[in-house]
Amino acid sequence: MSSFSSTNIPPVAEICHIHEDIFSQERKHTKRIRIIGRLQEKDINRHTVVLTSPVTQPNVKHSSVKVCVKLIYPFEARLGSLYETIVEVLQPEEDGNLHAHTWRCMDGLDIIMYYKGIQMRREYFSQRNINQAVPDTG
Repeated sequence: MSSFSSTNIPPVAEICHIHEDIFSQERKHTKRIRIIGRLQEKDINRHTVVLTSPVTQPNVKHSSVKVCVKLIYPFEARLGSLYETIVEVLQPEEDGNLHAHTWRCMDGLDIIMYYKGIQMRREYFSQRNINQAVPDTG
């Protein structure tokens, strides 16, 4: 018998872009997010890294995020490489708002196709939620 149950499964991480406002009101109940970014800076002594958006976005308020990587051991990363991380989102007032739980290199990823896929996924779930909210009268 397995001791694994559905109550032990962590919540699904919402896929976000770095240029989106991670701490917006619409995400205030989101505990985990998945982001992809280029490693711009790393400070091993403070266990922090800065990820930047892999594509240039016009009129963008946020183009980078600071992430605590204290839980990733051993932490090995190359500046300029593309990484995906699942982070826990803490309150904006707290120091080190994003804490990485997973970290993997995504060099070679077609980022334009990835963003198109995310957009299609969002449209699908948006449409699905609208259809589920409207009762079928036919």
